[in-house]
Amino acid sequence: ASAVAVGTALFIDPTLPVRIADGLSRHLDEQRLDHISQLVGALRLPN
Repeated sequence: ASAVAVGTALFIDPTLPVRIADGLSRHLDEQRLDHISQLVGALRLPN
């Protein structure tokens, strides 16, 4: 999500940053990744 999208969503749900951080942390654990930088450029879409 872009910073603008997250900022706009904050008006609806002020707890969003905590939920995003928790979700990212959980995803890193599930994928056995050590650092969020390992996600950068990792998306591969099927052709």
